[in-house]
Amino acid sequence: MDGLMNVGGTAILKFTPASCIWEKLTDFPGGKRCDPVIYVMNDKIYMGLGHTTNGDSLVNLQNDFWEYDLSDRSWRPMSDSPGCYSALMASFVYKDKGYLISTGAMWEEYPMMVQMFDPVSGKWTKKADFPGEKVSNTLTLVAEDRIFVIGGSFVYGKNPVHSNCLWEYVPDTDTWFRRADFPGTARSDMHGFVISGRLYAGFGYENMRGDWLDYTRDLWEYLPDRDVWEPRAGITMWKPDYFTFSAGTDQGGYIGCAKDGLWMYSPEKDK
Repeated sequence: MDGLMNVGGTAILKFTPASCIWEKLTDFPGGKRCDPVIYVMNDKIYMGLGHTTNGDSLVNLQNDFWEYDLSDRSWRPMSDSPGCYSALMASFVYKDKGYLISTGAMWEEYPMMVQMFDPVSGKWTKKADFPGEKVSNTLTLVAEDRIFVIGGSFVYGKNPVHSNCLWEYVPDTDTWFRRADFPGTARSDMHGFVISGRLYAGFGYENMRGDWLDYTRDLWEYLPDRDVWEPRAGITMWKPDYFTFSAGTDQGGYIGCAKDGLWMYSPEKDK
C-alpha cells in the first residue's frame, strides 16, 4: 500500500514511493477537522473522529467514521465510534484491525482506553487500558506482532510537559510492557519509520525555552530484542519548520516538512 496523508482539511493525498508521485483522492465528506484517525486496511481507507472548530476557538468533538474504497474512489459512512476523544495517544493497524488509544476527558482519573475496530463487522471492542501516564501526540511504530509507543505530551499539567517513555503493546495477548526510555530529549510529535523490521525514531518538538518549542533533528534506532537504542545520522543540512508525516518502505524511511520538501533516510548508508 502506498503512503496516505490528510492535510488538515478534507483533502486526502496518496504518495507512491516507486514513482515519487503524489495523487489527490476524493475529498473526505465528513468536513474539515483536526487530529482525525486514519487507518489503511485491505485497500480501503477508514477515517473519522478528531475535532472541528466553529471559528471561535470552540472545539467540537466528533465520533463519525467513514470508509473509502480505492477501487471506485467512493466514501460511505460506517458505524460511529462509541465515543469522542479529547486527547489522542496513538492509532495503528494490526492484523487488519484498527486500534485507537485515547481518553474522553483530560482529568487524571480518566484512563487512556484502547479500542479495536473491525472493518468487517464495523464494530468497536474495548481492550486493556494503557497503564502509564496519559500522553498525546506520541509516535507509534508497528514491528510484526509488537507495537511501540514513544514520547508525547502529558495531557494534564505536568512539568516537564514532554515524555521520553517507551511502551510496548502486544495485541495478541492484550498486554503492555515498559521498555528502555528514548535517550534523546523528551519530546512530542516525534516521527519515525520501520524499515525491513528495523525501528527508527526521532525529530519532533522539545520544550527547552519556557513556552517555546524547539525542533529536533536527531534520529535513533531501537533494537527490540536487546531493548537498547543506538544513535543514527540526523538531518544536518535542513532547518525543520513543521513536520507533516513520516513513513517507512523497503527502500528507506521518508519524512516530510511543510516548507522543506520530502527527505529519505537510507539505513545502509546511514544518511
